[in-house]
Amino acid sequence: MASPVDALLTSVTFADATHGWAVGHDASILATTDGGDTWTLQNFQPDLGKPLFDVLFLDPQNGLAVGAYGLMLATSDGGQTWAQVAANPVTGEERHFNALARLGDGSLMVVGEAGLIGLSSDRGQTWTKVTSPYESSLFCVIAAGEKGALIGGLRGNSFFTGDVAAASWTKVNTGTDQSLFGMAALPGDRVAMVGLNATLLIFDTAGKTRQVPITDRLGNKQTDTLSWVLPTRDGNVLVVGDASVQ
Repeated sequence: MASPVDALLTSVTFADATHGWAVGHDASILATTDGGDTWTLQNFQPDLGKPLFDVLFLDPQNGLAVGAYGLMLATSDGGQTWAQVAANPVTGEERHFNALARLGDGSLMVVGEAGLIGLSSDRGQTWTKVTSPYESSLFCVIAAGEKGALIGGLRGNSFFTGDVAAASWTKVNTGTDQSLFGMAALPGDRVAMVGLNATLLIFDTAGKTRQVPITDRLGNKQTDTLSWVLPTRDGNVLVVGDASVQ
């Protein structure tokens, strides 16, 4: 698959089986309408000096992309046009936005630098800041239940809440000080987390966290950074990072 841009890409999302988007440095936004076989360039602003770190589409027409220094772009026409979201309490401090999630009740959540957490109840048009349980960077978030979320960040810090707006967080005992960059929900109410030093954790609702060692073909423990994790249909997980896909 050829890319129409020579820039580091950081995140990808699909609204359905055929419509997908990828974002990256130089405020690049790529789109596909054939399930990823071909890609076209929708946005490219190298002079802006702001990379995009995550993208989320609610349906094939409405999406958001977020990145460095408070950059938040929105589209309502499938990415044919992108515009900056109006200034709000979340974008005002120009913190880096690292990850987006759609909660169970349809609200949108963004996490980022300096413990930033933002919440939107109108599909990303307006945002409010939520009290954070952590003052350093948050890199990943997934929805939990109707209004809750699980977040992860620097030095193995992870927190859970059943209601993001209420901002009552419980610290998760990850058993590691390695920074966490990606999360994915697994069958059986479990969550996989990945991060620095080939960290792969499996967390369950009973509060237990199990670290899964990742080795090479010779049985040596890997130390590559893992940036994302995805569940497979057969109950395993795919991890993505410096050592490609495993």
